[in-house]
Amino acid sequence: MTGFRLKAGVRVKKDCLLDSVVNKYPEDDEIINRLDDFTFRNFCVEEALECLASGVKSVAHAAAEIGVSQRTLQRLLLRETNRSPVYWFMLARVRKAARS
Repeated sequence: MTGFRLKAGVRVKKDCLLDSVVNKYPEDDEIINRLDDFTFRNFCVEEALECLASGVKSVAHAAAEIGVSQRTLQRLLLRETNRSPVYWFMLARVRKAARS
């Protein structure tokens, strides 16, 4: 069994991907190529996560920087990633501390 790590916010068209490999045993390289065909990124989520990881002082500052309210940012990330902005903000801080 092989696992593939995707960026946060990436959606997989699971049924379409599974249909394309039913009764086949593709190599890892072929699966990686297929992932491009069966995944899509939400650029709003990507922008929000990059902003939260950019070293802003708080979630409120991140929301202001991308031009949305805190509540809109919260709804977007909860809907698309099942995690709150605070989770992503704290994760970015922990990763930055670990790198230091």
